[in-house]
Amino acid sequence: MIRDPAYAGAYDAYAYSQDQAEALRTKLIESGITKDVTIVPAVEAGLLDIVRPTTATPGHERPVDTRTLEERREDKRVENRVRQEKKRAADREEKARNGTLRGRGRPRKQPASSPMV
Repeated sequence: MIRDPAYAGAYDAYAYSQDQAEALRTKLIESGITKDVTIVPAVEAGLLDIVRPTTATPGHERPVDTRTLEERREDKRVENRVRQEKKRAADREEKARNGTLRGRGRPRKQPASSPMV
């Protein structure tokens, strides 16, 4: 794949079957890399008539994600934030049960004890 994010030219990818080409096309569109994918068969390779068995179970196809890359990243950030908030709350509850929960900030100074006479 192309590693330079500034690249905006055409890119040729070669696949052995129509299924592979369509899977690559779907991946490129779903990931937001491009919406302009053209599948051009290479007739001279002689692979167009070969049908390979599928491993996917009918009715269990992956749904197409129509969100943009930035929308998926934002959703992931929200999921991570919520997950971390739950973890911190669980840690606080555990410390409260153990009696080791301390308040926020620096501990207050204890008043000086009166000197013994």
